[in-house]
Amino acid sequence: MPLQSMGVTGTYQRFTGGAVEDDGSYQPVAGKIRFVPSVEVIYNYSRILAPQPIVATLDSDGHFAVDLICTDDPALRPDDWFYTVTELFPGGRTFELHVPVAYAGFIYGIGQLLDLQGAFA
Repeated sequence: MPLQSMGVTGTYQRFTGGAVEDDGSYQPVAGKIRFVPSVEVIYNYSRILAPQPIVATLDSDGHFAVDLICTDDPALRPDDWFYTVTELFPGGRTFELHVPVAYAGFIYGIGQLLDLQGAFA
């Protein structure tokens, strides 16, 4: 069974003032987003996947897109881990992100995934 993954996207912009409806009120953020697996993972009981960082550079619109291995894939041991996400720009945050196998093969916004895991509750 191949590793299950999903696309994760996002657009980072700063609100610069003015009317919220005005597209000119936002400026793209420049920087990078780093995803680091929380543990070393064993795939199909034989291959070790070392926790290597995945770094996405924000484009001129502040957008990124990456493909991430699902963190609860039953072919992995442990089968419940997370990515430590670090926003590499001034004012950036660090947080945990779970990538559920239930959404494998789809593309989700990073905000949608955070909402699904209850980060905004």
